[in-house]
Amino acid sequence: MEFLDMEKFTSILCLFVCLLLFVVVDCTVDRGSEGSYPLGIKLGTDSLCVTEVDHTRAAKAGFRVGDKIQKIEKAKVETITEVVSRLDALSARGKSTVVCRVRRSYREGDPTWIDIANDRKLWTSLVYELFHDAKNY
Repeated sequence: MEFLDMEKFTSILCLFVCLLLFVVVDCTVDRGSEGSYPLGIKLGTDSLCVTEVDHTRAAKAGFRVGDKIQKIEKAKVETITEVVSRLDALSARGKSTVVCRVRRSYREGDPTWIDIANDRKLWTSLVYELFHDAKNY
């Protein structure tokens, strides 16, 4: 039996740690008629954490209260000013659909790595993706 090489072991370890701490999610929102908030969400004044999901388009995109915006259309954002300027630039180009990358912390009831491990189909897919190029798979 071959031992797991260090690179694959590190990948698995990172996956489990990320599942315990947070997950990164892409939310694609159609801005449409912008309403009271440009993305249909309200952000905290001192952070980029979602404090309110104001519009159904934001809920359909997958935003949740507590999500923290990290990127808008692949551009890293760290302040409210950067979010506003990024959205303004996208509006100027006529872009109405926006992809936002958010970091989501674990909440009670969300799937854990144990739930994923118990889901045979998902676990099999994960193992295949990690080891499909291994000689003995």
